[in-house]
Amino acid sequence: MFYGWLKMQYSSDEVTIPTWKQWAYGAMSKELRYNNKSEYRIKLNTVTTIEIITEENKKKVMGTFIGGTAGLLLLGPLGAIGGLLLGGNKNMVNIAVELNDGRHFVASCTAKTHLALLEFKGKGGTPTALISNDTKECPMCAETVKAKAKICRFCKHKFK
Repeated sequence: MFYGWLKMQYSSDEVTIPTWKQWAYGAMSKELRYNNKSEYRIKLNTVTTIEIITEENKKKVMGTFIGGTAGLLLLGPLGAIGGLLLGGNKNMVNIAVELNDGRHFVASCTAKTHLALLEFKGKGGTPTALISNDTKECPMCAETVKAKAKICRFCKHKFK
């Protein structure tokens, strides 16, 4: 089952990470793949860094139309205006990802997919870093939390 999609914008290795179409993020398989072909797979446990390049809100035309129609049907003309303004908004993120073998790529994805991929950041590198004896850094959002914390108070990441 796929959890999200990424659109590759740039790749340091076009042979193994082509930049056409969309790549799927498989939550169960813990990999990115294009077109279910074995030669186009990226194991997420090889990710060393994931950095946000840009983050922007995009308005999707179909979502805007559906939001306006739903608002009109539920709340009348005032609901239609609200639905048109609020419907179709999607937070898109451009990310730069580096793998432990030196390959890297830039991709566009939704904020939800980006947050899901952050779980794999640094899997080939260091575990959660202790900043001092009583605090540690969250691997998902890089905020400082108490060392005994089981869940990050900022992003709700569950520590092992």
